[in-house]
Amino acid sequence: MTARDLSLLAAHLIRDFPEYYPIFAEKEFAFHGIRQGNRNPLLWQNIAGADGLKTGHSEAGGFGLTGSAIRDGRRVIVVLNGLPDGKSRADESRRLIEWAFRDFNNYLLFNPGDVVAEAETWLGNPAKIPLTVETPVEVTLNRTARPNMKVVASYDGPLKAPIKKGARVGMLTVEAPGMAPLQRPLIAGADAEKLGFIRRIGAMISQILWGPPS
Repeated sequence: MTARDLSLLAAHLIRDFPEYYPIFAEKEFAFHGIRQGNRNPLLWQNIAGADGLKTGHSEAGGFGLTGSAIRDGRRVIVVLNGLPDGKSRADESRRLIEWAFRDFNNYLLFNPGDVVAEAETWLGNPAKIPLTVETPVEVTLNRTARPNMKVVASYDGPLKAPIKKGARVGMLTVEAPGMAPLQRPLIAGADAEKLGFIRRIGAMISQILWGPPS
């Protein structure tokens, strides 16, 4: 199992089993009269918002931790392994959590319905339609990478009418230093009807003579 696997499993547990997740924040519990302490160092160091998840240790892998904390509605999950002892695990997990909250941030770029771009239509009414996204587009970036982020809306245009609202017509690509490119479908934000025969003839002549409408 990789560190990424563990982070995905942690996110799944937090998201899909909220009735059980609070158990991971308990510092200790008693079973058959025996008190069992939680070995998660994030809880005992009183790291703000720390509420999980699990330590691990093996001869081959060393000391590890899958940890999480939430502050002001923003959750961070960290996975580390290969530490030589429990103290190193505690120190490194605290450093990673604080670094993640200090140097990284979530950036909401678009919500469904937000106009990402406008696309020209070919022989359509209206001549342009808005393009939007199906789901929120949010990225997590190092704060220093934010100024170099690039957002590109691409589609083969003009779009041929008729076009139905909600149809996938292109792709939104978000790129930034240190982040794998993020892609989301672009969808039509409005219907575009096909022009009638006479208006199509007029529109074709107009586009031949003067180009697409600006």
